[in-house]
Amino acid sequence: MKIIVCQECDNGNLDRRVVDVAIRNASAMGAELIVVSSQMLDDRFHAKEKAAAIKCLEAAREKIELSGVKCKTLLSVRGMEPREDIVKIAEENGAEEIYIGIKKRSKLGKLLIGSTTQYLILKTPFTVVAVK
Repeated sequence: MKIIVCQECDNGNLDRRVVDVAIRNASAMGAELIVVSSQMLDDRFHAKEKAAAIKCLEAAREKIELSGVKCKTLLSVRGMEPREDIVKIAEENGAEEIYIGIKKRSKLGKLLIGSTTQYLILKTPFTVVAVK
């Protein structure tokens, strides 16, 4: 079994809540974790943002491997909306579940930015675990 673990790595910080839940569940199920950071390919994604994303993914890999769970990381920059990219990555890797962190956003924030978590929960065939 494979589980996609979504990481919003814009600031270089690891979302430990999602990783901790993924480790616990993967250990129990004998699953492999695929930690993903999906970034838009546009003028805003520069060397600084790439370095922050790589740092975040590396921190996730180290934490997961210390727990004994099999893991790989993926920084995806292919010009897709992250929510669509995550679904594509899950399909390409034969994943069964997607783990993602949630944050409180205002209604206006959801309208303007959209909600990747909401999209994944409502519009995909995958089991989605939302961690707050």
